[in-house]
Amino acid sequence: MSDDADDTAERTALELGRRTVLAAGAAGLGLSALGTGVASASHSPADKLSAVGSTLELVEAAQSNGGSASSSTAVTLLSGSMKTSSPTDLILQATVESGLYTDIKTKGNDESWANAGLTCWVEVDGEEVPVTSGSDGAVVFNNREFGMKTSNFENEEAMIELFLRTRSANAFNWLTLNVGSGTHTIELKADLDVYASGKGSAKALVGPRTLIVEPTKLANDATI
Repeated sequence: MSDDADDTAERTALELGRRTVLAAGAAGLGLSALGTGVASASHSPADKLSAVGSTLELVEAAQSNGGSASSSTAVTLLSGSMKTSSPTDLILQATVESGLYTDIKTKGNDESWANAGLTCWVEVDGEEVPVTSGSDGAVVFNNREFGMKTSNFENEEAMIELFLRTRSANAFNWLTLNVGSGTHTIELKADLDVYASGKGSAKALVGPRTLIVEPTKLANDATI
């Protein structure tokens, strides 16, 4: 199959439209996001946030023919704002659909690798929200290491090719304490990483995703 046909099949498999849709989870919510066709409101932000995107934001590819190749790119998947009238805690819920496409080949006595992954995190007012105290907020939403090594082949022309093309939706919740009163900017960000060696190729894609932020009140001595 040609590269153009592969790309067409991948896009069809993800069932993605070339558009971005943003929805408000409370009246008067102003939102913004990467992509085209952005919908936003001119009202003041509300005390809850809900954002949805369906644009195929990014495709990262690495292909190697004997050596190795890699690529890594950070992207903002969703961005919105909300207003808190008093110091409060926030529950931040993100769901992301992603696709990982890996292909490996060996010829005779050979070795080939194709790795792809998606890591996500949330930022509040430009600060990364940690998962626990003392750690960062990065969470692996999808990851694959796909490799093959062949040996003891008498026929050096013998070719083996394997591929995995999968998609899945995964979610994670973050918690941040005492954000203070005022208007806050909430962003869902991601790193897409791919690596290939030997005769391998890898792609990572991000499709539909959601971001929901809700205020809550935990105990005064609560810690994370």
